[in-house]
Amino acid sequence: MNRDPKTMNKWILAIVVLSVGLNDVSSGAAATAIASMMKEFPNVSITSIQLLVTLPNLIVAIVAPLYGYLCTKFQPRKLIIFGIFMFVFFGTLPAFLNDFTAILICRALLGVGSGITITADVGLINAFYQGEQKDRYIGFNQAVGCFGGIATQTLGGYLTLIDWHYAFLAYLFPIWVLILAILYMPDVPKDIETETGDITKKKMFLFKITPKVYGLVSIYLLVVIFRCMLPTNLSIVIETTGIGTSANSGIALSLFTAGAFVGGMMFGLLKKYVGIYIIATAWLFTGIGFTFFCYSNTILTIYMSTFLSGLGMGTMIPGYFARVTEIANPAWVGVAIALISSMQGFGNFIQPIVARWLILIFNQEVGYFPVAAAAVFLIAGSIIQAIYTKSKCTVKVEIS
Repeated sequence: MNRDPKTMNKWILAIVVLSVGLNDVSSGAAATAIASMMKEFPNVSITSIQLLVTLPNLIVAIVAPLYGYLCTKFQPRKLIIFGIFMFVFFGTLPAFLNDFTAILICRALLGVGSGITITADVGLINAFYQGEQKDRYIGFNQAVGCFGGIATQTLGGYLTLIDWHYAFLAYLFPIWVLILAILYMPDVPKDIETETGDITKKKMFLFKITPKVYGLVSIYLLVVIFRCMLPTNLSIVIETTGIGTSANSGIALSLFTAGAFVGGMMFGLLKKYVGIYIIATAWLFTGIGFTFFCYSNTILTIYMSTFLSGLGMGTMIPGYFARVTEIANPAWVGVAIALISSMQGFGNFIQPIVARWLILIFNQEVGYFPVAAAAVFLIAGSIIQAIYTKSKCTVKVEIS
């Protein structure tokens, strides 16, 4: 098989590169089986059972930076194939297990695979594409990840109706990605040490990442935490207020993901027009969607607000991944991508803790309040970012 990126068919290359993003959603089908597993394991605490969903996110946060370092030492193609295999094999294995501890270990090992693929998909795009084409493909990657989430959640939900074991068979869905990677995944060119890279060779690993990257990564952690406030409180608002049923909650969550899919597809085009203000624009769209949600009292307005929120989120995530490839040391872009991927996993893991703190501090209840707090954070943040970006541009113009 032709695995030379310079001569292979451009459509095959695009499919191989983007397909890795299908493995981005590690909770997926497992989330649909939680209620059934609570009945199956009555002696296991609810918190422990919920670890089936949250534990992979924590493992992603640990593995992603490790992958970023390893890809500077080993051929990324081999690491990617290993990661996809871990995702498929250990994602599916619980379908044949009845021991809770063994299932939890499988979820952790699935997180290892997901930590590799989440980091690798943007790294592949950065290796093979440049300029506007790179921005467009980073957006497409977000859309592919949303599609993977919809596919595994939907398939897992239907399979759970038969037996909770079968929900894990949904993780067989990306097995074709493993086959594609083995047959067509090209070798990724090793990062060539630049003059900057040569200067930093004697420094510790973490000091090879610039302060600007660390700042971006820290902000992204906050973004991940607050972006989850709407999905995690969605069903609570709909069902406790009498606006709708669990079925309506499922539709609203699907619309949120669908909005993120559309946002990802539009990212390249939107960035072309708003340029460096892309992240501030995404924050604003998401914040408006969250605000609209807080004032919604009908299922139709709930649907509209969740789609709008997802639309903003679908442009925000690729915005950060695109930005980190622009500001990182060229010799350490893979590690920078890994760090921001790590924050994605860590933020998802600690979001319930932060939400609980907010509720206790302000003496509020779950439901609308965490979403309203996130809306204030996002809208205020978008304004601050826009002002900061404009000031930096003004300084550059004056200097030139």
